[in-house]
Amino acid sequence: IDDFVAYLDGSLGVALLRSEAGWLAAESGYPIGLVGFVGTSSPDPLRSTVRKLNSLLADEGMPFTTTSVAGNEFYIFEDSGREAVAYGVTDQRFLIGTSSSDLGRIGGGGANLTGNPAYAAAIDALPGDDYAVSFFADVAAMVEVFGADGDVRVALDPFNAVIAGTSIDGSRYRGSLIVLIDYDG
Repeated sequence: IDDFVAYLDGSLGVALLRSEAGWLAAESGYPIGLVGFVGTSSPDPLRSTVRKLNSLLADEGMPFTTTSVAGNEFYIFEDSGREAVAYGVTDQRFLIGTSSSDLGRIGGGGANLTGNPAYAAAIDALPGDDYAVSFFADVAAMVEVFGADGDVRVALDPFNAVIAGTSIDGSRYRGSLIVLIDYDG
C-alpha cells in the first residue's frame, strides 16, 4: 500500500475505446480496448515500485516486454502471443489497459475531454459549479465508433451523453445523474 497506492493521488477514470489490438479484442471478436488510469503527483517513486513489481513477476515466471510510447515506458504481458495487459507510468498518471497501443493513445497526450462538446454540455447541465464528475459517457460518439443498427440505433439515437457528479458541502453529499437527450417532436 505504501509503495503503490499512496502515490495514486489524482483523478481516476476508465476509457472504453475502439481497438483491434490486444487479447480482449481477439478473444471477444469485437474491436474493444480498455484503459484505466489514476493520476499521480509522484511519478518517480511509482515507477520504482512498478519496476520492483516487474522483477517479482519475472521471478514467478511471468516475463514481460517493454515498449516506449511518447517517451513513456510501458510493460506488456502476453498470452498466446497477444498482449493481455499493459501498464506503465507517465509524468501524470499510472495506466493499465488491454494493449500498449491503447495506453499510448491515452498516455501519449492527444485530445482532451474538456474539448468534447458533449462533455461541455453535460458539465453545464450539472446543477452547480461545485460538482466533481464521477462518470461521463458520450453516448452519441460511442454509437458512431462502435456502431449500432436497426432497432438498437433507433433506441440510442436520442441519447447524447450521460454524466454523474457529486457535490460535498461539509457532511452533506449531493449526487446527480443526468442523461442528455435530443427530443425531437
